Amino acid sequence: MGRQIMERTPPRGVPTLMAMVIGLIVAVPTAFAAPAYERPVDLRGITAAQAVLVAVPDAVLQQSALETLRVMEGGTALPQRSAAAVPGELRGVISSVTFCSVEGGGSADASHDGDPNSTVRPDPLKHPSTCTITIAFSAPVRVHSVTVAAGQTFSTFAVAARSGANYIPLRSLKDVSFTDFSAVTTDGIRLTLGYDIVPAIGEITLGGTQPARILFRATPGHSYRLVYGDPAPPALPATPNDLTSTPSTPYVSLGAEKMLQEDGDNDGLTAAKDNCPSVANPAQTDRDHDGLGDACDNAPDAANAPQYDEDHDGAGDADDNCRSVFNPDQKDDDLDGVGNTCDDNDGDGIMNGRDNCTGVANPDQKDSDGDGAGDACQLDRDSDGVPDAADTCRGKANPKQEDLDGDGIGDGCDNCPQTRNPDQADRNANMLGDACEDTVLDADGDSVANASDVCPSLKNPDQKDSDNDGLGDACDNCPTLQNPDQSDLDKDGQGEACTDLDRDGILPPVDNCPAVANPDQADATNDGVGDACEDDDRDNVVNALDNCRYAYNYDQKDSDADGAGDPCDQSDDRLSEQHPWVIWLGMSFVVLVLLGLTVRMIVRIRKDQGGQV
Repeated sequence: MGRQIMERTPPRGVPTLMAMVIGLIVAVPTAFAAPAYERPVDLRGITAAQAVLVAVPDAVLQQSALETLRVMEGGTALPQRSAAAVPGELRGVISSVTFCSVEGGGSADASHDGDPNSTVRPDPLKHPSTCTITIAFSAPVRVHSVTVAAGQTFSTFAVAARSGANYIPLRSLKDVSFTDFSAVTTDGIRLTLGYDIVPAIGEITLGGTQPARILFRATPGHSYRLVYGDPAPPALPATPNDLTSTPSTPYVSLGAEKMLQEDGDNDGLTAAKDNCPSVANPAQTDRDHDGLGDACDNAPDAANAPQYDEDHDGAGDADDNCRSVFNPDQKDDDLDGVGNTCDDNDGDGIMNGRDNCTGVANPDQKDSDGDGAGDACQLDRDSDGVPDAADTCRGKANPKQEDLDGDGIGDGCDNCPQTRNPDQADRNANMLGDACEDTVLDADGDSVANASDVCPSLKNPDQKDSDNDGLGDACDNCPTLQNPDQSDLDKDGQGEACTDLDRDGILPPVDNCPAVANPDQADATNDGVGDACEDDDRDNVVNALDNCRYAYNYDQKDSDADGAGDPCDQSDDRLSEQHPWVIWLGMSFVVLVLLGLTVRMIVRIRKDQGGQV
């Protein structure tokens, strides 16, 4: 019997199953192309539909470019606007401000509302001399300065940044209301202010880097999430024109990161087996054997599985050469294993990053003027009484700090003192600034270059300088006597060198006693100081005016007003001392008069009463 070949018809349902299998096969690549990570959006505090901002953490931007991030509701990407991180004032990211205590019913939030007229005052009964203020951010931000507007300085001004459960001191100054410091990434700042008068604080301004942010419209009760890590993110819908932010647009926070697929970094390893699930590393290299691949380990040469990074500089604590101070470059010039920022060049026990004078040992960190530079660094190389830090001419003594053109370079050092040229450019190296060469080579037009003109501001072609003091007669306020400083205290146009202050007919350069008239110029001791100006008893009263020339009596006391000071007066010239009987006679007379008046009054009273006297 021959084999019968029968054509079988697939059972009902098989085509459907095959179609599902084919669809699944086709869908697999699509599934693996889905976004790798997401963070839920926390809408706490949002009570009405409105535009909100999300601060994008640096950890997200390390995995995905800002333009690839999507805010999703279910499977739909929402209209959004994004902005990259920019330096400036930190306002919107401040989630709360907590004061030590606030007087009355004041609100601590008024200290950062952008209106300096609304103030916050610590409770003077609870905090009469110090106040601690804690500022929290909705996301970690970079901060480098703090300013407290209160119309006064603070006796102490200390700033610390939050790191986990602790606060790391950043800067501590005296008598200031502002400070800057090495930038730190933190989610909180703590200020400790000391004061003699309880302040009314108008604004607390923080300088730093505004984090990257995304703006979208949120409705309370809806569920949103930030999705990132997708190499081909869904297209964004058209963004409506009314989706804009203002200074009052609130920030919302993000929850913890979640992985959406097993191989988020597409390196062929599932998350369960990948020692670096967020960064592709198919070789799985792990030099320190701490279970974290080198590609995502912040200290690949030192075991640190928890990835602690106290200063948030990207270098893990286990391998950070300056773990408490931000130093992402890990620079260590002397190769001693301690980063430059944490090193102590001057050996005073204060690390460089916090030392106000890194080149000179100053363990007390004394800073009398509160300018951030320690007193030990306030050098004065030209010995003119002005510290180098404030001296407009450090190489030449200029105690009056003359700066005619206001360019920050003192006249004594300025190669063009009458024209602003802070760069001191001098192309031909002739010691005359280019600004003078080009514009005021001969300011007064007398055919004599300013550099050699003894009177550069007034025309004097003859260059006459009778007293040879470097100033021409035309502009010298004392042309016959040398006075290069042109001192004229009474502003009468005549220099002091030509003014006879004591009117004795002899000018100061020759007068041996310029403050007291002494036309005879007597000088018995031949010491160059006229007798009238001598002070034999060294009581700071010259002989000519001293009522006791040879005895110290700076107060010039003269009890009997006879012109002789008490220490020199051997006899008291007062009448009461020379004739004491006069006092007794006078007192006896007064007693007799009083006695007589008393008797007379008694007689009169008895008579009025009808009695016998």
